[in-house]
This record gives sequence, C-alpha cells and structure tokens, in this order.
Amino acid sequence: MMSNSSDVLPYAVVIAAALALFTPGMYAPGLGFLMFAVGINLRPEAFKKVFMSPKVSCVSGAQLSNYATFLLHPEQAPLSIVLTALSTAAGVFMTPVLALILLGARIPVDARGMALSITQIVLVPVLAGLMCSTYFPAFVTRAKPFLTLASLLDTCACVGASLASNSDTARSSLGAAVLVPVAVLHIAAYYLGYRLARATVAAENVPLARCISLESGMQSSLLGLLLASRFFHDPLVSLPCGISTIFMTLSGFGLVMWWKRKGTSASQSTTPAAW
Repeated sequence: MMSNSSDVLPYAVVIAAALALFTPGMYAPGLGFLMFAVGINLRPEAFKKVFMSPKVSCVSGAQLSNYATFLLHPEQAPLSIVLTALSTAAGVFMTPVLALILLGARIPVDARGMALSITQIVLVPVLAGLMCSTYFPAFVTRAKPFLTLASLLDTCACVGASLASNSDTARSSLGAAVLVPVAVLHIAAYYLGYRLARATVAAENVPLARCISLESGMQSSLLGLLLASRFFHDPLVSLPCGISTIFMTLSGFGLVMWWKRKGTSASQSTTPAAW
C-alpha cells in the first residue's frame, strides 16, 4: 500500500538531505511522478465532489502537499490538487505584488512559464494517472505494488536536489540562523490553517481541516527557489527556500505520521481536540 510509505518517508528524507549537503550532484526525477502516483489511485468522480462544495479558501500549497494529503486522507486529495492549481495561478499576480511591497523590488514573473509548470507537474500527470485507473485497471493493479518504493525514492531525490544547490551556505552558521524563522513560518501555518478551518468550513470535518493545514504549511518552496535564483544574483537569497523545502517535507510528512498513528477515530471526531 502506498499509504505505508508515510511511516518511513521522514527518515528517508533526512538521509537524502544529509547526502545533498555533501553530494551536490543529486538529480530530481521530478514531482510529476508523484502526481501520477496520486492520480492512478483516484477516480474522476472524486473531483466532482470538490466543485460541488466551492466554499473552501485558496492557499498556496506545494505539490508535495498533494502527496501528503493523499497518504493521510485519500478522499481529500482531489481538493488538495485543485487548491494547488488555483494558488499557483494566483501566484502569477501575488508574487510580484508581495515582492514589491516587502522588498521594494519589481520581479517580473513568467506567467506563461508558471502555467506551463503547473500543467506539466500537476495536471498532466494526474490526468494520466486518472486515465490509467479508468481505462487500464489491470495495469494499475500490477503497478501499485511498485509505486510505494518509487514514490519514496522520487520524493527524496526532489528534496535532496533542492538543498544540494545551496549545500555550501546551508552548512554555514547562516544556514542555522535561517532555519529558525523558516521553522516558525511553517509550524504557525500548519497550526493556524487547521484551527481556522475548524472554526469555519471544517467545523465537523477533521480530514478537511487536516488537508487545509497541510496546504497551508507545505508551501511551494521549489518555486521560490527558482524565482530567487533567476532574479537575484546573491546566492544567499535562495537559501531560505532550500532550507524551507527540507523542513517543509520533514514536518509535513512527520505530521502525516502523527495523525495516522492517532487512528481513524480521531478522523471522525467533531471536537477541536482531534488535532
């Protein structure tokens, strides 16, 4: 079962991160394979339910949040995918605005490139997986046993590659200093995302609140890394994104492990203590 990979994924990511610090040549096969693995375990009908319940806020989740949500609550994976797609589209407008307000710098964002990216990384692989699950069920049955290990290795490669580009700076004292605000940002996003969801749209739906929490806390650090390296010559600018990718992955999948170990009874609870 793919869901069992969540038990070992944080440990595997730790090893990948350690290797990335000293082996800058690591290669990421791509997040697209993870989206294919998610899509192959879904049915088209699952997405209809998402658009039938439109009152969910849009937050800027990363592609790994889709995989994390799938491992924890597979029925929430379509919502996670839709949120990621919508927030990426919104990022075309919000990223330049925030950069101008916070940094006083104008950052031209390639809208066409971002649209192409979300299409290649999320939409096409998920659609390919959905088509396989719908039209080639025999292939899906044979392929599923291999998806766990393949998805695990692919995640580690993607995360390791992002840190490898900043390995020298990450090992310095500056890397440790950057870790603190990055950790605070992600932890606060997980907690506030969950609590606000429970107080509004997910008052009686713990799985939905957990999906919102993962979407809020697992930001698109890889996109930030790309923009920082493209528009700023100082390599230190991209350091927070590289560290964020590692912390986001460890904390996100660590949260998945903790929630899974709480058992299904908590998933059906309607009290705030289900966190």
